[in-house]
Amino acid sequence: MGTYVNFFSTIKRTTGGYSEPLTYNGTSYPLDPNWQMFTTNYDNVLEVFFRGGAAQLSPNVSLNTGFDYDRRSQAHILNPVRFLEPNGLKLVKLHGSVTWWIDKGSWAVVEEKQPPSTTYLPGEYGEQVMLYPIEQKDTFVPPYLDMFYSLDVALRQSKKWLVIGYSFADDILRAMFARSSKPDTVMVLVHTDESVAKRVKEEPGWKGQIRSITTKFGESETNSKIGQLL
Repeated sequence: MGTYVNFFSTIKRTTGGYSEPLTYNGTSYPLDPNWQMFTTNYDNVLEVFFRGGAAQLSPNVSLNTGFDYDRRSQAHILNPVRFLEPNGLKLVKLHGSVTWWIDKGSWAVVEEKQPPSTTYLPGEYGEQVMLYPIEQKDTFVPPYLDMFYSLDVALRQSKKWLVIGYSFADDILRAMFARSSKPDTVMVLVHTDESVAKRVKEEPGWKGQIRSITTKFGESETNSKIGQLL
């Protein structure tokens, strides 16, 4: 947890502006309440970080993962409209998640704990909602289409992008980043493989600048470099 606390606070101190407190081990750290985060990871590490209790968000901030609580079913149901909300702390999981399940009764996508909570009943939930690299065609159907559109909007609205650990092997995402780039776009890329930056620069349509960091995420040196390059 300390790794994320140090990372988020370093970025916020660098970018400045309005912040809300994030409390960890009795110490308050600055957090941007309007950050938009996108990930292709399936795990629920960030959800646990922001909701698990080890770190406490300000009462004014909640994590938007695209789900609304439905009183009738007492479940958190996917609402794609929420991906396009302009404000708030947002986490968009482009390839789905280990915490997303198909409810067999309504066929809605619901968010549950992973592994499933003690209320889980065999047959209550169907398959997990996760998109694997060989299933690129599915990016053109809900809910993936909505999430990718949200990413496209976010890229076009921001001049600075921070990318951590992503290899840009996905043709669709690489092309999206290239199309959304402008001459004043700055992408800070944290990846130990130097060829990743080259892959992006060679993508047709790329017009921005890439500032590479090849040290590992979580190291204090990496956080310092990110702060200098953003």
